[in-house]
Amino acid sequence: MELNKAKLKAMVHYVAQKAPARLLGKVKLNKILWFSDKEAYIRYGQTISGETYRRFQRGPVPRHLSEVIDELVQEDKIDFRKVREHKFIRFAYTSLKPMSPEEFELLTSAEISILHDHIMHICNEHTAESISDKSHDEVWRAFHEGDDIPFAACLSREAILSSDDLALAEKHSTLAEADMAWLNAQ
Repeated sequence: MELNKAKLKAMVHYVAQKAPARLLGKVKLNKILWFSDKEAYIRYGQTISGETYRRFQRGPVPRHLSEVIDELVQEDKIDFRKVREHKFIRFAYTSLKPMSPEEFELLTSAEISILHDHIMHICNEHTAESISDKSHDEVWRAFHEGDDIPFAACLSREAILSSDDLALAEKHSTLAEADMAWLNAQ
């Protein structure tokens, strides 16, 4: 899979537009993107964004998210600010203008539905800490700090993934991508 930066930007803008700023911080934004891409991969054999996620202490993190946020801020589409909550400081993200029709066209109705479901679930039913803990599943635990997490690893339901499991998952992922490309060409 290859990053579709325009689609990742549309995803982030959509999340900032739909999620209440008081409930959307950096951790939740990361997890909405992760769980949405993961669900799309499991359902359709490809992620929404094509983004690579890395394993970090608080869970999977999109590799290009900071760059995408910077671009959206420069384009006056979103804003983020530091907010003090109790003894913590978090970033609050807000949409400054509605998504354009061109941005919406980058996302399919199925992708929007997946994103919307994860926005509602994560923002309304989780704290940053609880959703971070939820992202620490067997896939996350199979990798080391800073490692890229291949989505093919999400196809395994085993508690411990061996290198053979990962190689097989990567093979199936490649076959699924080839099948999707063939179907799209028809």
